[in-house]
Amino acid sequence: MKRRKRSLTYLDQISYESKIKWSEIVRPLVRDKRFPHFFSSFNNATLSQKKVEQKHPEQNTGKGVVIAILDDGVDYTHPAIQASYRADLSFDFTHDKMDAKPEKSKDNNHGTNCAGIVVMPPASACGVGAAYGSKVAGLKMLGGDSVNDVMEGEALLHKFQEIDIYSVSWGPKDDGRSMEGPHRLAQIALSKGYRMGRSGKGSIYIWASGNGGLEHDDCAMDGYASNIYTITFGMFGEGGSPVWYTEGCPAIMASLSAEDNHGFRTTDVDGACTFFTGSSAAAPLASGIIALVLEENPNLTQRDVQHLIVRTSNSSLLAQQSPSLWKVNGAGLNVSRMFGFGSLDAKKLIKNAAVWKNVEKENICSKELVLKEKITFTHELSAVINIPFPGCQNTSSEVNYVEKVELQVSIHHDRRGDIVLDLESPSGTVIRLLERRIYDNSEIGILNWPFVASHFWGENAVGVWKLYVHDEGKTNGGVISHLNLLVIGTENDVMKNVEII
Repeated sequence: MKRRKRSLTYLDQISYESKIKWSEIVRPLVRDKRFPHFFSSFNNATLSQKKVEQKHPEQNTGKGVVIAILDDGVDYTHPAIQASYRADLSFDFTHDKMDAKPEKSKDNNHGTNCAGIVVMPPASACGVGAAYGSKVAGLKMLGGDSVNDVMEGEALLHKFQEIDIYSVSWGPKDDGRSMEGPHRLAQIALSKGYRMGRSGKGSIYIWASGNGGLEHDDCAMDGYASNIYTITFGMFGEGGSPVWYTEGCPAIMASLSAEDNHGFRTTDVDGACTFFTGSSAAAPLASGIIALVLEENPNLTQRDVQHLIVRTSNSSLLAQQSPSLWKVNGAGLNVSRMFGFGSLDAKKLIKNAAVWKNVEKENICSKELVLKEKITFTHELSAVINIPFPGCQNTSSEVNYVEKVELQVSIHHDRRGDIVLDLESPSGTVIRLLERRIYDNSEIGILNWPFVASHFWGENAVGVWKLYVHDEGKTNGGVISHLNLLVIGTENDVMKNVEII
């Protein structure tokens, strides 16, 4: 107790130093590994990993690409991982050492499961990895006593000139109640990697959407999956329906098959094989596919990769199975809150990557709406707020065409889970930013939370955006106190002359 008091006193002292711009207590954070907790793994698995093998382009293996697995460590002694492991790029942030092997516990096999999805060679007894010619690094953050903002920030920038893709299959609790995102250092790391990683082409951060489906969770409340610097993937089940555990949000860019009820066959600790399910599998599988794309065209920026995902993902089968979950945005693209722009198509991605020309630089334009009076909403009467957006015309930040939108919102409400948000673009596309979360009883409301949407991609940015705020409960309603619209995009229509083959 005495030590804690001393830390607080020291923090107060340094906060007044003129050279100190920011100070904060480093607190432990809770991170969930993204698999359904009551799913049982099976050792000595026998089912074939048919969907990975069917979609694997034989000429591409991910050669020359490095993927970091940010998790509880990687068992690099596994026969299916050993030859692909980059010990020189690996690190254990829980013990400050290079050896990133997991702790001896049944609960610390998650990173090893993820690594196998990427690099298992064709001759492996456990299955075939999506990019078995690539290399993996283990960045161990989980499995220790705790994880904090400093560890997350260091891991997200670790060797960011040598590591191409960061695969992340964890996040805040998928309980339908939590609302958490990167703290200051982790967000700074994501921003720096996004802009400066891979010799300026940008680090590629891949996230899983989450497993809170049964808890009516929404990945819009997960600030890692819903982030302008990350690429988030969901999952679909057999036949193209949403799997029971998956979460939706407008940050999801594409989705992948969840295999069957057993999940993906992959590596386990101590040389074993197992089945791996949940959205945890989405991140390494997507990372492996993107490694194939980078092998085909190493000059792609992280934004080129996103443009390719948007333009080549296949929505037809998923839209046929669940038509009510789909809409066409103002740029003519099919989008779904559950599936993004469709299922990730490895062959089409690679084919188009081979002839892709780098898109023009991105611009960022923001518009803060000054609220001169309180804007209220109730169960009976929703609030509609117009946000005029000039697009920073005739400046170096001019944005006429949308890639991603971030709406920062502050709303006072005595039951946060009853808040539902819709955003309408100048083209008339209405995207649900936040669904009702029936188990979220928080009285805190929403404070400066960034809601991210990629589903307006390609639309005109300039004009009046409209925010619709609904109260789906029978409480006292709420008050909107702050709005800031940030649009990432381009001055020119980069989709106009691009022909997808």
